[in-house]
Amino acid sequence: MNFVARHLHITQSAVSQRIRHLEEYVGQTLIVRTTPLRLTEAGFKVLQHVQKLELLENQLERDLNFEHKSGPINFTIGVNADSLSTWFWQALEPLLKTYHYTFDLVKADQDQTINLMKQGLTQAVVTTHPTPLQGAKSVYLGKMIYLLVASPAFIEQFFQKGVTKQTLKVAPTAIYDRDDDLTFDFMEKYFDISQEHVPYHTFPSVESFERLVLADAGYALIPELQAARYLASGELISLAPEKTMPVPFYLHHWQLNNDELNHVIETITHAGRRLLIS
Repeated sequence: MNFVARHLHITQSAVSQRIRHLEEYVGQTLIVRTTPLRLTEAGFKVLQHVQKLELLENQLERDLNFEHKSGPINFTIGVNADSLSTWFWQALEPLLKTYHYTFDLVKADQDQTINLMKQGLTQAVVTTHPTPLQGAKSVYLGKMIYLLVASPAFIEQFFQKGVTKQTLKVAPTAIYDRDDDLTFDFMEKYFDISQEHVPYHTFPSVESFERLVLADAGYALIPELQAARYLASGELISLAPEKTMPVPFYLHHWQLNNDELNHVIETITHAGRRLLIS
């Protein structure tokens, strides 16, 4: 509430009063008064509606050649950490250089970003889910290939007898956060190892994965796009070249007649299809 009050240059009590009036108007509770505050299902729908209206308003001003409005157009996009650290930046770069847009990127696991859109928190998301939400469109981008990698020194210490079910139960790896099941899925699929038998660190940073493996402190499942230069230099080695985890990615966005949104979506889609594996 305090942040909202400062942003609107009004008191906290005035913010509370505005929310209460809006709730009386729609006849439903919109915010759960907890710490932190949470939107109710009705609150998410109102937020989603307001975001769509903002895009439509921008489109109307463009169509009518309004000159009084200045400043860039903001888009909120949900994206997973691996995409953000590899191909997604290249997708945004030409848009950023127009100085016509600002982007609020919300980071979440690739299987969870779709929930950001469900909750009305983003206008688009990069996700592994193919099926679009009602009122939205899904565009296939391509596959990101994940490889199991480690340094030569780490391999010498833990995998002298090969990369097997037994050696993988001893060697430490890493996951991004509690929602990150990709490494566990890989172990289950190729080595029949369940999660409770995988020693792992939790590092909520893509850079930490790199540091872990380059420091001879663990092995990790990372995107081929991220690992390529280290594989080429010999700093890292693929532990199981014939075993990869291809993950399909989709771009979901609300279906609105908005030139700016369409341009952003087309630019990201083109970059994704160019940089990911078809």
